[in-house]
Amino acid sequence: MVKVSPAETERYHLRLLLLNVKGATSYEDLRTVKRLDNLILNIRKYATFAEACLARGLIRDDDEWKKALEEANNFEMPWKLRELFALILVHCNPAKPEELWALFKDALSEDFAKNLRIELAYRKAYIDIVKRILEAGKSIADFPTMKKLDGINQLDDLDFDQVNSIEEQFNVAEELDLGRRSYELLNDEQREIVDEILTRISNPDGKMAFYFLSGPGGSGKTFVLCTIVHLIRGMNKKISNMAFTGIAATLFTRR
Repeated sequence: MVKVSPAETERYHLRLLLLNVKGATSYEDLRTVKRLDNLILNIRKYATFAEACLARGLIRDDDEWKKALEEANNFEMPWKLRELFALILVHCNPAKPEELWALFKDALSEDFAKNLRIELAYRKAYIDIVKRILEAGKSIADFPTMKKLDGINQLDDLDFDQVNSIEEQFNVAEELDLGRRSYELLNDEQREIVDEILTRISNPDGKMAFYFLSGPGGSGKTFVLCTIVHLIRGMNKKISNMAFTGIAATLFTRR
């Protein structure tokens, strides 16, 4: 029989079933598992060959990958955890990657969740994982049970640059709502700064403008800047956030 790399998940598990299941006459037979429980015959048809292999005991479950992610979560930053998650998908062929995502999506998106609503944080983390999979020469389509989040359509057909483009997209209405709610929380001095900058953006005179915002730690500088970012995006304008250090950059929303 032809050899198949474990990286070709479904073909690999199909081959494993063909080598071990006797009397099967169709793909459906291979995905159907009969088991006697308390003298009752239970018959279940699985959606994938990998799931059928797991049910027949031909492969192990994903406990070792769960333990690896749990251990890494104790001391690694979220971006390193996403890197490990992608490596597990690409090189270790977990039986149920969608369950790993469900178990660890909060940890995988923890850095994004500091500045985004949880659904957007999940989406951001998911896209980052997809980018890492693409960098490794594979596609999210190689893992058919992985749920595609809303707003990420046909991601398996996109290349790395196109995924980057998706990552830069934002919802104007959501950004405007976030900006307005943040604006209501500003004090008078902070509002004066925001109003000045937004007025300059709304009424450009062709000249460059620089603003220097200074204050002690905890005075709300980052909150003011993030409010400005949301309101500018709410005007359907693009903005690029930059910081002198990587730690400072994590305080900003998106790029």
